[in-house]
Parts: sequence; structure tokens; C-alpha cells
Amino acid sequence: MSIPIFAPSRLVQRPPAPLPLAAAALLAYGWSVAADGSYSHSGSDGTSAFVDPSRGLVVLVFTQTPRGRNPVSRFRELVKLALKG
Repeated sequence: MSIPIFAPSRLVQRPPAPLPLAAAALLAYGWSVAADGSYSHSGSDGTSAFVDPSRGLVVLVFTQTPRGRNPVSRFRELVKLALKG
């Protein structure tokens, strides 16, 4: 038997449409918000999350690289290349 953690009325399928933003990036609840409406957050040891509502894209990278070489930048490059087709 499963017990819901959140009421169905509290869940959403995707974030709301991005709000118009100034050219400079903003911070919201610890997330970086870009002018195009995408937003991201990263941890100190490699964990990273990126959301682009206009593409319906959510990217999560969970790594632990304390004081090591963090692969997140390279991963983002590969995702951008893949999106270009």
C-alpha cells in the first residue's frame, strides 16, 4: 500500500512559464536564473541541476568529486552539443 507524501493538488507537471527577466542573471532560493528563463543550481562537490522550460529539459548530474576534477562543465558541453543535433 502506498501513502502519498504530497496531495495531488500540490504537484505540477512542469514549472510555470518563465517570467520576463532583466539581462543580468538573478538568484532565487539559491538557484541561478538566466535572462532566457533557464535556471540551475550546483553543489560544491559536483552535483548539478539545470532546467530549461522553453525546451522542456531537465538535466541532473549527481557526482561526488571532493577536491577532485569536477566533470559537470564537460557534461554541460556534451548536452549542448547533443541539443544542437
